[in-house]
Amino acid sequence: MGRLRSGYNAFIERHDVAWELAMAVLAVVFVVVGFGGDASRGAMRGALETADLVLTAIFVAEFASLRGRLGPAGVPARALDRPRRAGPGHPRGAGPALAPACTGRSAIWSASSVTAGWHSTGRAR
Repeated sequence: MGRLRSGYNAFIERHDVAWELAMAVLAVVFVVVGFGGDASRGAMRGALETADLVLTAIFVAEFASLRGRLGPAGVPARALDRPRRAGPGHPRGAGPALAPACTGRSAIWSASSVTAGWHSTGRAR
């Protein structure tokens, strides 16, 4: 396991900027897909919901990866793994700390829509 973890960390270290940019782009796509899914109907809505689930799985996998284990006080180890990374208060350390909130967005939004009396057509009952 140590060799796998060190190889994974070395890969991320070599591609640090590209990794962070890719995660940032995926975060923007995640938000766009979320809003698009709420405003669309039919096959497009199904496709966007599938994309939402795929993006959620990517973020969960990245968060729960070997570098994403929780450290002291619930701070993701990914935010603590390198000396130049600050904790969750630092912009570069905030992403992993916010990942669980992002992955719960759809569930919370769906639950609030149901409790507000909305159904699948988006109209009030």
